[in-house]
Amino acid sequence: MSSAVQAPPLPAGYTHRPATLDDVELIGALIGRSEAALGLREEDSTSFLRWAMALPYVELERDSLVVERDGEAAGFGGVMRDPAAVGSSLDWFGTIDPAHLGRGLGDRIVRWALAVANTREREEGPFVVRANIPGPDAAAHDLLARHGLTHVRTMWTMHCDVSGAEPAAPPVGVTIRRFAAGRDERTFWEVSETSFEGHYGHVPSPFESWEGEWYRSDDWDPDRVLLAERDGAVVGALAWVASGADGYIASVGVLEADRGRGIATALLRTAFADIAGAGLTSATLSVDTENATGAVGVYRSAGMDVVRESHIFERAGT
Repeated sequence: MSSAVQAPPLPAGYTHRPATLDDVELIGALIGRSEAALGLREEDSTSFLRWAMALPYVELERDSLVVERDGEAAGFGGVMRDPAAVGSSLDWFGTIDPAHLGRGLGDRIVRWALAVANTREREEGPFVVRANIPGPDAAAHDLLARHGLTHVRTMWTMHCDVSGAEPAAPPVGVTIRRFAAGRDERTFWEVSETSFEGHYGHVPSPFESWEGEWYRSDDWDPDRVLLAERDGAVVGALAWVASGADGYIASVGVLEADRGRGIATALLRTAFADIAGAGLTSATLSVDTENATGAVGVYRSAGMDVVRESHIFERAGT
């Protein structure tokens, strides 16, 4: 285990500590207050936090920071990077309670995150530092720019109501089936990895890392993974997870040779029906606005609309 990086001195009355898994609800509520103040659509972040904070390559003592005052959370920062995925970025995320803005806490958390990155680079080699910032958060944009990060990409969260959704018939010659435990673990990994080759930010993930991120996760549910087959081979895959009232589509991809056949649309519509069947009201996903595969058009044709914009900031490896 790597040693923790000391946070910069905080204003009087504030303390800091690493997060624990028991802090998921506390941090989720903090993020919710911050996003509400920005006028963003309400989303539940606790499922993501519970997953991210339990990843095998996340060391909370080193990779997280909770800022408190009078026993209440005022800010949070976290980083995550899988050293086994060669070329992967260190992803940073953080937030400040709206009641504590203007006191320099955001600057301290960014400085802490970059110090963690610098320490880990000495151990792991150069990597990109990446942060995802809500589009309306102008103060955060300015803060990251002052620390040498550049806005390089724009992401959209897309959404649709799934009430009454029914699966669409797949294209001729294509079948859609559910993940079969003990059979499809490597197939899901291989098809997903191949589908995302060349996508912004994607680097190959070894199977051992994929196991930790998917199959060993507490919310792993093979019934929420759909596989599309053509001529006996899997050519597309989709996986979703429950996130509050949403079914969040964490991954959807089709092999390049099989794109343009309507396979992604069939996977999406089947997932919408599954999400509705689970008692959830809507489906969401994230997409790069510059995706070269036509994904935005596919999602729009499936009935999804943009409900949030976020901006990716990067700092090149040092």
